[in-house]
Amino acid sequence: MLFNEKKAIEVMEEAKLDGLIASSWPNVSYLTEFYHSPIARLQYHLGEHQLFAIYPLKQSEKIILIAPMGDLIIILLESKNPDFDIYTYGLRKLTKPQEENVSLTYREKYSQQIFEKYQNNFPSPEEALIAAIKKLNLDKNALGIDEMGVTPKSMRKIKEILPQASFKEAYDTWRYIRSVKTPREIELICRSTRILEKAIQAVLDEVKPGVSEMELVSILKKTMISYDAIPYLWNLGFGSESAITSREPTDRFLKNSDTIMIDAGCIYKGYYSDLARTAVLGNPSPRHVKYFQAIKHGQQAAINFLKPGVRAKEVFEVAVQTVQNAGIPHYKRDHCGHSTGIEPYDYPIISLNCTMILEENMVINIETPYYELGFGGLQIEDTFVLTKDGHYHISTAIPRELIRK
Repeated sequence: MLFNEKKAIEVMEEAKLDGLIASSWPNVSYLTEFYHSPIARLQYHLGEHQLFAIYPLKQSEKIILIAPMGDLIIILLESKNPDFDIYTYGLRKLTKPQEENVSLTYREKYSQQIFEKYQNNFPSPEEALIAAIKKLNLDKNALGIDEMGVTPKSMRKIKEILPQASFKEAYDTWRYIRSVKTPREIELICRSTRILEKAIQAVLDEVKPGVSEMELVSILKKTMISYDAIPYLWNLGFGSESAITSREPTDRFLKNSDTIMIDAGCIYKGYYSDLARTAVLGNPSPRHVKYFQAIKHGQQAAINFLKPGVRAKEVFEVAVQTVQNAGIPHYKRDHCGHSTGIEPYDYPIISLNCTMILEENMVINIETPYYELGFGGLQIEDTFVLTKDGHYHISTAIPRELIRK
């Protein structure tokens, strides 16, 4: 399963919470194993729909999912962990057959059965959530609610109707629970990473004089899609403009001695991957070689330090100090890595401000990029799973070198 129940119970008991409410689609998906399509997710981001799932600390009670009636069929068809109760709100999207003796497919028959089974429809998401809280006898208890997916108007209404319950913002609590991955999560992250490696390699195979940034990004995205993944990150730049990240590709053509910086990511079954490599067409300049070796030394020093029991900020400090000592004395970063999972930036973040202690089964990306206007961008990023005594590397398909084409 995706949900780390052991970690959740530990965190809830420490925080004195009797229930946890997920409201943003990553947390609802994490708890119920219902993977929303990107189109469906957009509706929640825009506030058109609200989605909730309640995890009660009392183990005799079931998880309750609160969802729009229109999404109910997809939820039950796609969920890999359907052992939860469902409260619905709103109207159905489908109409019953209007003609007699209509031949229905298996999915259509199943959809009809779902509509007949679930009669607990409520006028609004707030009313459905309140009913679910009362069903779990949590209306006078301490609840942690993921504040990222509930509207302020809904929150006011919930607090007004349940004055004896106490609510604590819990998005960070959910992220902390998710920081330690389950075996199923690690499996999905590994699969997402394998697909991403294939996509980056497909780009590297097409590096040649005259190719454009747009052409290579197109190859990157098409390869991800061909393996049933969704592109979400495609930083790719040539020459000095490779220092400008988080931009759309241009029609700039690749020329001899240009660097090619690739920092990319995809989503597979709801789980993210994030890797980076740097290549050069022809011979790199001595400065490119020196600086790349410096960031590689920094990444390697951080990797060597990566194990349970150390703090995220200590890994960051080792990375930055090593890059500075290895040849870029002015090197500065706000972070040198992050966890990844059902969100692209899970906890912990490898930064000076993150005091989290690393634990077994965390998934950590280590990166030491360098971006300088007029010079270009150099980037190297890899993914590791922490073990009891150290870690293992899951992004091994492409060498961690300055790739020469």
